[in-house]
Amino acid sequence: MAIINGTPFDDVLNGTILADTINGLAGDDEISGGAGNDILNGSSGDDLLEGEAGNDTLNGGDGHDSLFGDALFGVGGSDTLNGDNGNDYLDGEAGNDTLNGGSGDDTLVGGFDDAGNDTLSGDIGNDWLFGGNGNDVLNGGAGTDTANYQNAAVGVRVNLSLAGAQNTVGAGIDTLNSIEHLEGSSMNDTLTGNAGNNSLDGGAGNDVLNGGAGTDTASYLFTTTGVTGVTVNLSLAGAQNTVGAGIDTLNSIENLEGSVRNDTLTGNAGNNSLFGNAGNDVLNGGLGNDLLIGGLGKDTLTGGGGALAFDTFDYNAVSESRPGVATRDIITDFNGRGALVGDKIDLTTIDANTLVGGNQAFIFGGPFTAGHLRYVGGVLQGNTDGDAAAEFEIQLTGSPGLVVGGVGTDILL
Repeated sequence: MAIINGTPFDDVLNGTILADTINGLAGDDEISGGAGNDILNGSSGDDLLEGEAGNDTLNGGDGHDSLFGDALFGVGGSDTLNGDNGNDYLDGEAGNDTLNGGSGDDTLVGGFDDAGNDTLSGDIGNDWLFGGNGNDVLNGGAGTDTANYQNAAVGVRVNLSLAGAQNTVGAGIDTLNSIEHLEGSSMNDTLTGNAGNNSLDGGAGNDVLNGGAGTDTASYLFTTTGVTGVTVNLSLAGAQNTVGAGIDTLNSIENLEGSVRNDTLTGNAGNNSLFGNAGNDVLNGGLGNDLLIGGLGKDTLTGGGGALAFDTFDYNAVSESRPGVATRDIITDFNGRGALVGDKIDLTTIDANTLVGGNQAFIFGGPFTAGHLRYVGGVLQGNTDGDAAAEFEIQLTGSPGLVVGGVGTDILL
């Protein structure tokens, strides 16, 4: 048995065929255990730890670390991987492994193509958990956590409302605790939420997404693999052809998240949130008081509902609606009226003046300098850097009048 210590710098440390303890200390280190049941301590820095053969214990320490239980094909031990502090990547690979993310937003992989029975605990943070093909225990811990089944060779059936072990059909008998979101496979999946607010992504294939109680989202962010976006309508009952992601059935779903392609997302009579993401999207809220976020690309946004509903069109960056006819968003039915119950354009997340620190609020009217908005010919423009040119534009069909300021303001500055 050897004790190997690194330096405060970036080290490359290799163990022996015996059971070693290797301490990386400070710096961004690369540590390989070799044969034997080893203990690898990354300490501070962004470290790479590889247990290799044997039943190893890997401790990432502070920093954003990458931990691999085996790192050699065909060599599988029952390893313990602890990410500790930071946003870490942990991959147990072969064997029955125990993975603990620690604090931070971590990615935990029991083994993508491994049939080992793994225990994955995200701990603190918003974590992604990939159990693999064995009978796994997935503990999300604190934060908003996702159980991912994208590598399953057969469609999966996963229900977040079930306590204890459940047969996923395509990925072993798993136990899920404190999991909020589900990612399905490329096959035909059935994903069911619980009483909380869940996000369900069926992936490719003909999927059934059951939101259950709570305010739930059908997500297509990671679904499409080609050039075609999705077309999804929450007002339709039964199976619907999403075009880009199979024939899906959506039950008790309130919100939609699109792909990075050109999507068409339509709400129902309830209060919906529609997220277009990248691509030139068409969003229609339908009846109800809806939140529409086009995201990147030239989007066409319709709140729907007429004068009986009030919708919010939310912008989080100037890149979401660039200047010019070919790139700016169009809001087809803006109806603000300066009333408490009118439509709103929300610009509060955008820093109005990048020339000074902090998140500045916009000023409507006045000279078109940094931090100012102007509304001409039905086009709302914003100047954020003081160069006299607009950094973003939003076109309002019909050039409706805008009332800015006071409790009924049409624009949240």
